[in-house]
Amino acid sequence: RWLLGLPRLETLSLAETDLTDAGLIHVTRLKRLHTLILMGTKITDSGLPRLDGLQQLESLDLAATEVVMVQPELEFASPELT
Repeated sequence: RWLLGLPRLETLSLAETDLTDAGLIHVTRLKRLHTLILMGTKITDSGLPRLDGLQQLESLDLAATEVVMVQPELEFASPELT
């Protein structure tokens, strides 16, 4: 919830935290995000649609998560996502 006070944030690392799919709802309010690092979190494929709409997102790190495949229909899906 502290993220709500940072609407201009462009880079966010939540690596190695206990972040789950449900917690992504707070990240979606950060419309200026360019880089999001979720490495080592508890994110799964079912949580990724919550990030849809982060149109400025250029880099998304999903290493060491439960994500198997990023659906190409998501607005943020691009070759720069890892």
